[in-house]
Amino acid sequence: MCFHCHWFLPACHRRVKANSIAKHIRECERCPLHWSPQKNLCAILEEHGIRTLGEHPARLAQRFKCEVDLKVYRPVACKREPASQQDPRSGFVRDLTEDGDVEPNPGPSSSCAVMRDQGHVGSSSGHRTKVVSWNCQGSQNLMRALSNDMLWDADITLVQEAGLDAHLCREVAAMAARHGLHSFFKEAQSSVDSLGRPRRRGGLATFVRHQCAARLKKVEGLDGDFEALCVHVGHSLVTNVYRVPSGRPEPYHSFVQEIVSQERRVLLGGDHNLEVHQQGLLAGQVICVRGLDGAPLPSRPGGHRCIDYFVTRDVSAEAVHYHVTLGDHFVVEASFRGLVVSEACRETLWTTKPTTRYHRP
Repeated sequence: MCFHCHWFLPACHRRVKANSIAKHIRECERCPLHWSPQKNLCAILEEHGIRTLGEHPARLAQRFKCEVDLKVYRPVACKREPASQQDPRSGFVRDLTEDGDVEPNPGPSSSCAVMRDQGHVGSSSGHRTKVVSWNCQGSQNLMRALSNDMLWDADITLVQEAGLDAHLCREVAAMAARHGLHSFFKEAQSSVDSLGRPRRRGGLATFVRHQCAARLKKVEGLDGDFEALCVHVGHSLVTNVYRVPSGRPEPYHSFVQEIVSQERRVLLGGDHNLEVHQQGLLAGQVICVRGLDGAPLPSRPGGHRCIDYFVTRDVSAEAVHYHVTLGDHFVVEASFRGLVVSEACRETLWTTKPTTRYHRP
């Protein structure tokens, strides 16, 4: 049983992952970050007054079987499900229309039509798209921000130096899916320091709202110079970029100019580690936070340079400002017009989800 939501799971072999408590914990919105089956077991035991500190896991499992009665968590009036009339090998089937919130004839309802007409994604000319860019400087700051719901309210979020390996990418993708976001990653480069401790360097993460049709175009970069994550969002190319401070500027400039010149509508954001005037011909297309005198404001607390900003083409910005940060870079937030999909792309926004099996009519 899940300690936080009191969801009961079938008793099964530990190798069966489909119905395991570990799978439920990864998807449960009430379970905190880094919650595990062992912590779940200890929480139930401690609620029953059983000491768990310093005890062997096998001993705790034995005491759980002998001394804990999970029936105390069940509701007083427990509704029994009717036995399945089908072959037991085909799985359990029940009539969802008895719950009252499922129509007997599945199909588009009036609420779907309203969502289609007044959805989150509007036309390419009138809709404002909220975009956030942040150099989090490591996975620890990123996980803290995600756990505190600091980055989930934007339509598009660009994160640099995410420091995520394959395992953390899967965990963050599951968190993003629960908040209605697509996830795209470039894993960090793993290495070992002089003391043998693992280190992760670089890495990018891009989150896009489910209502925006998004697909990965390419992951590009040169080791030691820059890295980029390009995602098509509707008719626009959204590029998340990080340039290494000690890297050569020429490969980075060539990549940015190629993206801006080849694509019709472009939003390129991230940590450029170059000031606005160092962008050359593209300086006029830079969207950054500016002071009353029009000069770019530093993008790091106590800094002197503006190195976190957006480079755009055929996309207009309405408001750009900084937010409080957990790391050494401000969170840059902006509102754009003409960025997301047009009316012609609405059909690509529909997604399918697996449902329970129904009896043949």
